[in-house]
Amino acid sequence: MSKLLRADLSVLFRSKLFYGMIFLCILLPTVTNLEVYLSEPSAPLLVPSVTLTMFLGLLVGNFIGGLALMLISTEFTSGEIRNKLIMGHKRSDIFFSWVIVYSVEMLIAIIVFFGVFLLSGAIIGYDMSVCDFGDILMNMLVITVMFFGNSLALSILITVILPDPKAFIILYVLYEALAVPGILLYEMYPDSIIVKIINRCFALSYLSLEDRALIVGFDEPWFTIVCSLSFGVILMAIAKLLFDRKDLK
Repeated sequence: MSKLLRADLSVLFRSKLFYGMIFLCILLPTVTNLEVYLSEPSAPLLVPSVTLTMFLGLLVGNFIGGLALMLISTEFTSGEIRNKLIMGHKRSDIFFSWVIVYSVEMLIAIIVFFGVFLLSGAIIGYDMSVCDFGDILMNMLVITVMFFGNSLALSILITVILPDPKAFIILYVLYEALAVPGILLYEMYPDSIIVKIINRCFALSYLSLEDRALIVGFDEPWFTIVCSLSFGVILMAIAKLLFDRKDLK
């Protein structure tokens, strides 16, 4: 499996889309910090809820899932998967190589975004004393798990079902649509434990509800981690089952 991992990582790191994602992860927090500083120079370094939601809901979700979808679907259409099988690789190794490689992609994007946000804030001259780095690390952990359970798992599932780069449109629509049930249910039943579980399974829905995923002021982070991780594992298990049964001729 190590050869598969090296080959898939090489494909990822050669992709121009990957570096486009990294560029946006650098540009967005830098521009946001500069904009906030110019409008209010005395403000402490805080993560604006709108910026965080925009980043998580659009940038990470769409780029992580979309990049994984397009690169994996290319393996189907080019016959690369058949070549891997001919070389003796198992389907399970191929599948889990995808999971590992695109989890690495997701971690890189999140680390770059938060690292640049803090670094650019310090260079600009924000008051860094208000930052609780324990909360920042917890925030990164929650975000990572939520996007594993949503965009990454969902993109792999869609790719196995419909191996076509154009399926990115389906991913985008589904990803945005998943927020709607959670938001509506929360408005109707704000104290329901079932509704809370549903909201924490869908990242964009969770982030849309009063912006509770800020760097400070978490709302039951471990509950969110368990729900979202469980949802992601279920999606991955379905994708794995479908891939094992998929006709690759």
